[in-house]
Amino acid sequence: STWDEYYRHLLLRTTQPSTKTGYRNAARTWMKWAWRQDECELELLPRNIDDPSQSFVDIGNDNDDDDSTCVDRLIWTPEEFKDALELLDDYWRCWLLLFLNCGFTQTDVNDLRHKEIDLQNGRVVHKRTKTKRCPRPPVVNYLLWEETKIAIEKVISDDARFAFRTQRGARLTPRNTVTKNGKMHTSVYDNVSRDWQQKRKRIEGLPNKQIRGLR
Repeated sequence: STWDEYYRHLLLRTTQPSTKTGYRNAARTWMKWAWRQDECELELLPRNIDDPSQSFVDIGNDNDDDDSTCVDRLIWTPEEFKDALELLDDYWRCWLLLFLNCGFTQTDVNDLRHKEIDLQNGRVVHKRTKTKRCPRPPVVNYLLWEETKIAIEKVISDDARFAFRTQRGARLTPRNTVTKNGKMHTSVYDNVSRDWQQKRKRIEGLPNKQIRGLR
């Protein structure tokens, strides 16, 4: 998305992390303001505009424990992607291929429904999440690679609505909505990212990369 491109642009700048954060915050504030104006044709905000993982650190920092935004950990090589496909199970192979093939996030994969996947014609026709300001949300139509089709066929769920579940049958990014002080708050538990962190530590040879670098 354009927001991801702007984030990557800021990552590559040689300015201080605090300066990059200021630029990012200013852009986010302006976009939200424009979205609220009736005269503006902006109907959708980027889904990850408030993503807390899009932060900035000093790339020159030698602290290997900081796994937030080093550019080297965002950019995958073809060899690293191939290694990951060979080392991981069928579920992860499917998710990684969907990330790269369609530019999906784990939330996109979580929300995919059976009716949006046409394996016979090798297509995913996905309607983005509706918003109150967009009566006709955009629809994206992706041509699936043959490897992606095969991977989907191996793990597609028998859930009545949603195409994908984890190996244990859970949603990939389940949401929980609670009411606090008269306001509704929604939290998301990212099973995919947490499992990726664990697999990177357990599986020798798995690339030390961030999965969001695939989209």
